[in-house]
Amino acid sequence: MEELRKPEIKTVSDEEIILEEKIKQELENIMASTTNLVKRVVADYRVQLRELQSRCDELEQENLELKYKLRQLSNDLKSLSERI
Repeated sequence: MEELRKPEIKTVSDEEIILEEKIKQELENIMASTTNLVKRVVADYRVQLRELQSRCDELEQENLELKYKLRQLSNDLKSLSERI
């Protein structure tokens, strides 16, 4: 009969505990840095989006003004051609 072996119980050394803590701390630092980076990117994105929306509004207003001027000139041209 095969004898059942007891599993070996390893003790965790102080070195392993220190290394694990260092790794844990480094991971926390990386996560914090990543979170800060994402926040900055999102904030920059929002600023750029507002700027684009503002520029779009300006261009839309300019477009309406140009359409109005074009319509006026077209009417003036019709009126002029009718008089000739």
